[in-house]
Amino acid sequence: MDGVNDYTDIEENLIDSANYALDSTIKSIIWNQVRQATASDENMNQLLSIIDLGIPKHRHELPPSLREYHQFREHIYSVDGVIIYKDRIIIPPCLREQILSALHAAHQGISSMISRAEASVFWPGITADITAVRANCNHCHQIAPSQPSAPPYNPIPPKYPFQCICADIFMFKGTHYLVIVDRYANWPIVEYASGGSKGLKTSLRRAFSTYGIPEELASDGGPEFTSSEIHANSLKIGVYITVYHL
Repeated sequence: MDGVNDYTDIEENLIDSANYALDSTIKSIIWNQVRQATASDENMNQLLSIIDLGIPKHRHELPPSLREYHQFREHIYSVDGVIIYKDRIIIPPCLREQILSALHAAHQGISSMISRAEASVFWPGITADITAVRANCNHCHQIAPSQPSAPPYNPIPPKYPFQCICADIFMFKGTHYLVIVDRYANWPIVEYASGGSKGLKTSLRRAFSTYGIPEELASDGGPEFTSSEIHANSLKIGVYITVYHL
């Protein structure tokens, strides 16, 4: 019985800790809401079952709708019907807009919003979602000081493989190629590219289907990467495109 009691105490402490982190920053969402939303979401419910069985080693072994979680598998677990990444609660899709609104309630900058999120909540692509909320806030644009565009900045340090990547297009013997470097492991990937934004989109899709969808893609700001087609597709899948610091 002592072993059972010890396990119960540990589980209760985990819930209390997660609740404290959640309530200290996102007071509009409570543990029970997250648990109920997780249970009612087909994909999140399926992820719960997979966590109980053990997340597969290979990405392709997961259902397509859950493959974005594969790169986080070593740090994902569940407590009382709520999925946790490290010590951050994974928010179901139906509550994410509410979380983003709470993170941006004080109209803070991107770095402050990301810092608050890193203390309590998570989902794949959360950095890109935070950036989009800040970029689309009319009030923030009105109160922002009038100044020239900021120069390229140093990207955030990645915390896991393929979270942040750098990419560029080059030509060799008349053929276009896409080179991608995972900034976490400095691992290079080279993909054939047919040229133009459509070729880049196809090459990126091929790489993402193999290695997962990153949160941030840094480029030199070439025309392929700044095209409306690439930006629309990146926003759709939750990838934030930026210009790396030279």
